[in-house]
Amino acid sequence: MKFYEYDTTTGKIHGNHGRPGWELPALAPGRALVLTNELQHSKYIRVSDGAIMDKQNLSAVWSKTSIVANGVDQAVLVGLPDPCPISIDGTEIQANGELQFAADTPGYYKIIVDHPHYFPEEWEIEAT
Repeated sequence: MKFYEYDTTTGKIHGNHGRPGWELPALAPGRALVLTNELQHSKYIRVSDGAIMDKQNLSAVWSKTSIVANGVDQAVLVGLPDPCPISIDGTEIQANGELQFAADTPGYYKIIVDHPHYFPEEWEIEAT
């Protein structure tokens, strides 16, 4: 059994504690511990009641994966949770159910969704 540290707002599990001679850590504000033998990477904590829940596969779908780099043409990712943390080439944003992505500069853009209730997903959008 290990103690898993989680975010009390989102339920995201941040790490585990439990070694011989281990002492309870000082927790940052907004963090709590739960005792379990379940793996952290496939679980999250339901904040409303502290239940340990299985992560789900994200069912988000892109309208297309290639756009014209003119700042107008868009690829739309629908089916996201609301709110949803998204990383676009390392820049963190929040989406509310969908992401409308456009670019002025040609290139490949890495889009990562890492919501605590779902397994992480990663895509690449090409702007030409």
